[in-house]
Amino acid sequence: MEDYKQINRNNIIRYFEQGCKEEKTPLHFGLELEHFVVDKKLKKSIPYRGKRGMEELLERLRSRYPAAQEASGHLIGLSCKEYAVSLEPASQLEISIAPQESIQKIMSIYHKFRVEMERILQEWDFELVTKGYQIHDCVDQLPLIPKKRYEYMDRYFDKIGIYGKQMMRGTASTQVSIDYYSEEDCTKKYYVACALSDILAKLTENTPVYEGKPFDGHFLRRDIWEKTDKDRVAIAPYEKDGEINFARYTDFLFDTPIIVDSKDGNDSYSEKTIGEICEERILSTAEIEHVLSMVFPIIRIKKYLEIRIADSMEEESVKCYLILIKGLFEDVETTYQCIASAKFLNGTWKEKLEDLLSVAKVNLEEEEKNYLASFSNLILEEQTIIRKGKTDGTIFK
Repeated sequence: MEDYKQINRNNIIRYFEQGCKEEKTPLHFGLELEHFVVDKKLKKSIPYRGKRGMEELLERLRSRYPAAQEASGHLIGLSCKEYAVSLEPASQLEISIAPQESIQKIMSIYHKFRVEMERILQEWDFELVTKGYQIHDCVDQLPLIPKKRYEYMDRYFDKIGIYGKQMMRGTASTQVSIDYYSEEDCTKKYYVACALSDILAKLTENTPVYEGKPFDGHFLRRDIWEKTDKDRVAIAPYEKDGEINFARYTDFLFDTPIIVDSKDGNDSYSEKTIGEICEERILSTAEIEHVLSMVFPIIRIKKYLEIRIADSMEEESVKCYLILIKGLFEDVETTYQCIASAKFLNGTWKEKLEDLLSVAKVNLEEEEKNYLASFSNLILEEQTIIRKGKTDGTIFK
């Protein structure tokens, strides 16, 4: 009898290996940015169903895109060569931009998307809001879109944690993907991203409101995700005996309940672990990709690394963040040496940030250096670092 679990384990590791880019290939970046679509007059997020709902909005856009995604007969996504538009659980609108070598190209694609989207939204007196959490609505008021995956996740998280509704209905993020060239390179970038997570999270905090009330704490969105399902976001047990690698990350996957079993493209609810599912059959490539999407660590491995730390941000803040990520990961060895030094480890928050900005500038083009320099002048001022109620959005602003 075949050992399906071991075959699947090898296939997942091989999937990661297939993601390794050639060493001389320039580093590429992908962007996923989530938005709340809000009625300006009513100060309410737009639901999926009903007149001028998100389904109708997507239908108006359908003819401009060569491909569409449906669930249960309802339109939930559109895509073209450069990007895809999709809906998150409570109709948060996400744009996923395909990996690009140029940050300028990413921002050009995003700007084009915004112009096209806002042309329609203005007709209906709607707007796109980029914050880390809903600024007008409480999550109990927000229905899910008609997608079985989200229905099953909602059921599971309601039992397992305390913030399932908030995570699915209330949050919005900025996610950046970067290439890796080998398992060793992936491991190093994973370590660096994790080590920088608090700094990156603090720089990109953009959550002035929580459940309709002012919020002036820190790391709200990350706290919500961690308390939704701690085992699904934490990989600490696999770091005790060494650094994360493809095999240890696969072990982390196998220990996690799958929630949505996507056998033969048909979703069903399941509390079996991914490892148990892998004992029953050989997973297709599509199923492997589904499995990888069902864990939520702040750094996620696919055929690239996803840095999932930042709150949703405005266009200029996203550009600053992308430039900083490029500068820090273009030469990850130098960044690794910087953050492992005693000087960095013993430094203040401001000193650490200064060190990181110095490292980042070395790897940037002249225009990007100038952009980062103007950004540096803002965030290194003490009154900007110490935020007052966080009403002005991210420190990047």
